[in-house]
Amino acid sequence: MSRKTLLCLVSIALAGVALRAIGLDAQSLWNDELLIWERTNAPSVPVLIAQGADHGSLHPPGYMLTIYYARTLLGDSESALRLPSLVAGVLSIIAIFFLGRRLYAEREALVACGLMALLWAPIYYSQEARSYSFLILFSILTSHAWLATFARAGSIGRGAALLYVPAAIYCSYLHYFGLYLVALQGVAALLWFGRDRRSRLAVVAVYLPIVAVYVPWLPAMIHDTTSFDRGFDNIKPPEGVFVVDLVRFWFNRSRPLLPVALLIYALFLFRRAPALLPGGGGRPDPYLWSDRFVLAWLTVPVLLIVAESALYRPVANERNLLIVLPAAYLWMARALTDLPQWLARGEKLVAPAFLAVCLLQLVVVKDYYRKPTKQQYRQAIEFIAESDPDFPRTLVATSGGRAEYLDYYLRRRGFREGARGVDSVSGLEAMAVVRPGGTFWWVDASRTDMRKGEILAEGGARELSLRRFHKVVVRKFALPAAGS
Repeated sequence: MSRKTLLCLVSIALAGVALRAIGLDAQSLWNDELLIWERTNAPSVPVLIAQGADHGSLHPPGYMLTIYYARTLLGDSESALRLPSLVAGVLSIIAIFFLGRRLYAEREALVACGLMALLWAPIYYSQEARSYSFLILFSILTSHAWLATFARAGSIGRGAALLYVPAAIYCSYLHYFGLYLVALQGVAALLWFGRDRRSRLAVVAVYLPIVAVYVPWLPAMIHDTTSFDRGFDNIKPPEGVFVVDLVRFWFNRSRPLLPVALLIYALFLFRRAPALLPGGGGRPDPYLWSDRFVLAWLTVPVLLIVAESALYRPVANERNLLIVLPAAYLWMARALTDLPQWLARGEKLVAPAFLAVCLLQLVVVKDYYRKPTKQQYRQAIEFIAESDPDFPRTLVATSGGRAEYLDYYLRRRGFREGARGVDSVSGLEAMAVVRPGGTFWWVDASRTDMRKGEILAEGGARELSLRRFHKVVVRKFALPAAGS
């Protein structure tokens, strides 16, 4: 690596660190992050794993275990819970550089590195206490290790396999779509490498320990992926423009950037199509195999998941398909560095200009660092604490499944009793016994909460005030007299 390349890589990585560290705790933890906090309160690792298996969490326990151990070192503040995702996000910037350099050259690698550092999706998930930043990172690491293991037909890279196996196991335990990516890599290894019996046995030898380590989780996985009538994680069936929406998601969820990205992709694919097709590429082409690999990584998982969602069970959304995000950025890096002749003179400016426009759109147009996007539980609890003179002796309630989420912020304001989970009029009557004729605060953070709030009103609670926050509504109710 040249000194100039190293300087560029360090500069991009530092920019990525800054963009991820700014406002790390500016927004409240939201439902899914608070679920992570609540589950990782488990007293031991066996209890944590059992809870995930028994409660249908829709995710394998890899990320939960990561946060469980991270909390012993970092605590459970908002920043501490999100810090592992930030670290994974920064490592993704560096990892995609080395993957890009393996597939192409340093120029393409730096552009892919810049996209990973400066665009919305990898930044957003680096600031969220969920598994997705790790999913991006291990999509890159497993792909890189897979290439080192199977790239040369007839010869397995044994040292690389020793890296691939643990990376693939962790990726599989992070998220079911991590498992899906590893399974596709296994199929690709058989198709590409397993051309004779000896080679097929070598592929089996690599994947056998991965399967063996995953077997204990299979019953929970089958339960998670088959017991939801509305589809995996309540995902709706994809519409006709899903792939276009996916491209928009990759590029800041920006409508103005979408046609630019689609045009760049389309022009490069049009220019490369004759070489990419079977039998194409008559002239020596050092990047032909790499382009085919990246294009397959980008398209095959998406097409199979869209087909499954349309024909069987909805599983396609942008978050789950973060496993192809690195491929999308590698393909864009190729497109921005392999320009047609009429743009060749400006090839050193096109990629930096595109990156600068993306960053400007994120920070200025999208106003990423000032507009809230998550449920503002923290602001809701602060409002209650500052508005109620009886706090922390007041009553705070929400629907039963979310009471513990409120406790995260209530306890930080000296509230020791905990929020009450109220799912029916009987819960309202119980509060009326504790404090007849008094008041309580109800926190709406979902449609379910709002419906149950209406049930409370029907049970005799009288609404006194209402205050709206981003995706959270706080209502103050007067309790009915006991026995009324």
